[in-house]
Amino acid sequence: MYSDILHQSATLIRQNINIAFRIAGSWMVIMLVINALTDASEGIPGLNIILALAGFVLSLVSGASIASGWHRFGLLQEQPDLIHLRFGLYERRVLWRMVQTALILMGPIIGIILVAMMFNTFVPHIIMVVLLAGLTVLTIALMYRISFIVPASAVGHHLPVAEAFRISKGYAGPMFVTTLLLSIPVILVLGLAIAGGYQILAGGSIILGFVVLAVFGTLLQIITTTIGLAVVTVAYKDVAEKLWAENPDNPMFAQH
Repeated sequence: MYSDILHQSATLIRQNINIAFRIAGSWMVIMLVINALTDASEGIPGLNIILALAGFVLSLVSGASIASGWHRFGLLQEQPDLIHLRFGLYERRVLWRMVQTALILMGPIIGIILVAMMFNTFVPHIIMVVLLAGLTVLTIALMYRISFIVPASAVGHHLPVAEAFRISKGYAGPMFVTTLLLSIPVILVLGLAIAGGYQILAGGSIILGFVVLAVFGTLLQIITTTIGLAVVTVAYKDVAEKLWAENPDNPMFAQH
């Protein structure tokens, strides 16, 4: 399964990288503008807060729109518009599922923080590292086990969290490893470019430095986001096809 998920995810991204930029490009441009305005309004407290809140809301809306667009393309072959600024029924459902996922993961994350605070002073360092690493792995596994609720909502499938956890058994490991293997080269290459941007800034070329940072920072965000979404899309498609073959009348496939 590991090689299948890796191969299919890499192929999906490589053959459709133009789709990724169509889905995310317009949103990223808007986010760049909002972030630039927020930075420029540092000396105006009221305006700065308003723009920061607008940026936060926009990040949620754009995240849901990008996720919905990519999942609908990967699962239904629905072609996105050249300027993909859509936020309708499916995007709202995806946003709710993303919020739901974040709320579910909040428990383990708070648990990790509490363990670190409570036991850090009297538990040997190596044991603490192992304990925190174990809790982190469990949290990541939980995230992938419930991640199917997002692509399901994007295509109108009815998939409760408990059912998503059940049908994703055996997929968390391959999804995590695939995401890691595909992301590392991108992060290294674009990370070096971003580091170069900071060097340009330090050298006094402010405009060129900001342009380099904006371009490569946006590229990094789009490609890593696409990798994460593609992996979940491929895994969910594999599970959905198996379930459909077993029972086309499965309530999960009832459009809602």
